[in-house]
Amino acid sequence: MATARSIIIKVTNDFIWFNDNTSIALTQTNLPCDDFKFVQGRTIFWEAEMLSFDRNNAELIIQIINYRPENVNHYYNQQPKNQILKLKFQNIYWPAFCADLSFYKKASFLNLLSENPPFSPDKNIKTVHIIANIAFSKVRFGAGYVAFDYRFLWNDHKTEIKIMDGHLIPEFDYVKTYFSKYFNSRTFEVLIVVTKTGNNIQNIVATSRQIEQIKDAAIENLKFVKVQLFKKPPKYIKELNQSLFTQEDVFDPFDKNLKGTFPMTQKELFDQIMKWEDIRNKRQIEFLSGHLHEVNEKIRFTLIPDFGFLFVTYGDRMYHYIWEMLNTNATYIWSFEKTTWAPAERLAKLEEVISFIRNNGRDTYLRHVSPHEKVLFRRILHQGAGSNIADFFPRWRHAVLEAIV
Repeated sequence: MATARSIIIKVTNDFIWFNDNTSIALTQTNLPCDDFKFVQGRTIFWEAEMLSFDRNNAELIIQIINYRPENVNHYYNQQPKNQILKLKFQNIYWPAFCADLSFYKKASFLNLLSENPPFSPDKNIKTVHIIANIAFSKVRFGAGYVAFDYRFLWNDHKTEIKIMDGHLIPEFDYVKTYFSKYFNSRTFEVLIVVTKTGNNIQNIVATSRQIEQIKDAAIENLKFVKVQLFKKPPKYIKELNQSLFTQEDVFDPFDKNLKGTFPMTQKELFDQIMKWEDIRNKRQIEFLSGHLHEVNEKIRFTLIPDFGFLFVTYGDRMYHYIWEMLNTNATYIWSFEKTTWAPAERLAKLEEVISFIRNNGRDTYLRHVSPHEKVLFRRILHQGAGSNIADFFPRWRHAVLEAIV
């Protein structure tokens, strides 16, 4: 709570606000306005101690004593006793100050900085500002927060610290390594502001610029999380008694637990999967997707035990279902007479066949496959896959196109 010598100010990229009706332009302060920007997306309040006021110049000199005040109610009722035309900051504590910036040139602030953390003028209450580097691998994501354990110097036990952010979801816990790659760092920086009396903690407020930036890429992050459901199927997928999946089968149980969802188109999902590393038959998959698959048909997937695509293409006489698994040495094609099989019957037959392969293996299927009078099966090998000498892709493509009748 603000004392008689302190005020709560709100800062933006244009003004310093003393209440919602009284402000001073940022250009009327001694801050280097052209060399920094405050973060956007959250309101920034500071508690500042008033050091002196020059009535002749209407200049107020202040020092920030709390960069994360918990109670800012005083801001809405406080009224300056005099008109303030100039505002001068002293003894800025850079580790805490820069946590509120999205861009800065530190050299422009050097004459304003202090190496000493700020302190509260109330001697019974101490406000401690701590900058900590926390490993992404050590955090726990929840609904609207990320948490980690931290040991303060004055305590023997660890304290759970939470950074609140409504864009965070528990599923981010599965892709913590992705955030390390996104920020090119195994750790993120946290500003922890602790208000305490003696060794008794009264309040903790924690913020992180990197965690805030996660929401700027929330859609892409969530898409990344969704694609991982295909790469590493969750428990609810493994428990389903089926072998073929649409993206809705996988996403719907996931999306229903979220406050807001970010739809992925079939093309977006395919493009994300194609970014996976070391896909030996990428050219085959891209050809089947981009040249043969019917745009009005859903791409189906096999997930367990091997990930694969089931594409659909229409020939003159037959419907063709093409199964291409990642990093395997053959393409499987089942062809159905157009006049004999209804769409649901075709899918039921493929579910039966692929379930058999899943349970018994491809070799067993190939040894015991019994041709159905109305279903034609062909296997086209990826000859020379990975060869650095000859390009065998044209031969494979020719064989596939010959099968489309």
